[in-house]
Amino acid sequence: MCAGAAYAVYSAHHQQITEKKTMRQGVINDIKRDRLKRRTMEQQQRDLEQQHEPQQ
Repeated sequence: MCAGAAYAVYSAHHQQITEKKTMRQGVINDIKRDRLKRRTMEQQQRDLEQQHEPQQ
């Protein structure tokens, strides 16, 4: 019975660690996606501004 309980604790702990890593990677991916989106929007804004500059 004691070995079964120890395995259950180990299994639950291992699962929690795995879930934590997965969630953390999701946060990192979200940050990367947000940065890329912001850079893209900034570049599009610069492109629009250049198109609307008076021609000299």
